[in-house]
Amino acid sequence: MDSTCPPPPDPAPRHRVLIVDDSKTFVALLTRRIQNELDIDCDVARDYATGVALAATGGASYLAALLDLNLPDAPNGEIVDAVLAQGVAPLIFTAEINDDMRDLFWSKRIIDYVLKQNIASVDYIIDSLRRLRDNPKLKVLVVDDSSMVRNHLSALLAAHRYQPHCARNAGEAMDALAADPDIKIVIIDYNMPDMDGAQLTKIIRSTHSKKDLAIIGISGHGGASMSVRFLKNGANDYITKPFLTEEFYCRVSQNVDILNQFQTINDLVNKDFLTKLHNRKYLTETGEKFYANLKRNNIGMVAALIDIDDFKRINDAHGHDVGDAVLRHTAALIRNRFRESDIVARYGGEEFCVVNINMDKTKAYDVYNELRLAIVQEPYIHNCLPVPLSVSIGVCTSHEDSFGQMVAVADHLMYDAKHTGKNHILVR
Repeated sequence: MDSTCPPPPDPAPRHRVLIVDDSKTFVALLTRRIQNELDIDCDVARDYATGVALAATGGASYLAALLDLNLPDAPNGEIVDAVLAQGVAPLIFTAEINDDMRDLFWSKRIIDYVLKQNIASVDYIIDSLRRLRDNPKLKVLVVDDSSMVRNHLSALLAAHRYQPHCARNAGEAMDALAADPDIKIVIIDYNMPDMDGAQLTKIIRSTHSKKDLAIIGISGHGGASMSVRFLKNGANDYITKPFLTEEFYCRVSQNVDILNQFQTINDLVNKDFLTKLHNRKYLTETGEKFYANLKRNNIGMVAALIDIDDFKRINDAHGHDVGDAVLRHTAALIRNRFRESDIVARYGGEEFCVVNINMDKTKAYDVYNELRLAIVQEPYIHNCLPVPLSVSIGVCTSHEDSFGQMVAVADHLMYDAKHTGKNHILVR
């Protein structure tokens, strides 16, 4: 390797799954799709003995074990208990299912079972593994005054790698939501001491939209009208007690899928495809709201325009693929230096715009000069060689007549900074 190459970063731990199945065709298809679509490594065993040995070696490091019940040396599903004994959660393949088998499977705390029939079975497995991989990012609040129910639901959620949180009543639930905006699902029992679950649902829905938070009502009383009560007060879904474990997982997964679809649509509308920063539309709409609110409360606001110097030269010298990589590299450097409350957007081409709250002129100069220096000191590396980078920055700290005028002032300052020799910052 060229001596100018920086040492590669330590790789993040990779997810792995164990597949125990004697069908070469099915395993080849499944392995290829898991690796290509989910970037998950696969360890494969064709028989019980090899599967148990791999489970004993890998143990809980496996995301899941995908198990065929009928193996050459264990035709009666013996592999399930053997893998569970090693701390690996199983997802079972079966050619048939009945109520007794279903009850037996769920009594063992499996992840799920899949009817091994056609290509749709593989699609289902891929979706299940994707959820298992991503579920640790999802926080679920369980609201119930019964500790037994809270513990039971929390255990079910944890088995599918969700982050369960608990509240005993409506007050604790509201406090939890206020303290942690990352909670995405709330499961609410109807019977509680301070207010009923339908009332709590209505209060939560007044501040949290369905695209940001899913609410699942739950009760063993009230008959069919109870579900209507919850749904009319803003719940996304309803479960009647007692319920099947399988139904619980299906409903939670369905609501997660809907939230993810909302997020995908929101990103398509408000995010720049290349850099994953906010786009100009989001910047304009949100910036105007920030401006009106902050001016009303006399809070300092900063708008900055950042332009990569000589970007055309980079494209001409290295090609547009490298140019795109430089944009992503610069976008990450900018995003990582600002708070979550700040707006960081791609303004157009090689220009970026940042909006900061509660920042004065002196602080703004220090912050953006540090950013300018950091970009110079962290060039993009292409073929083990640095691609030198610098930026020109214009910063408007004065409340103009509108947010648009603040951006226009920053734009003029940025061009003046370029005319002074580039790699420069001007603040007004």
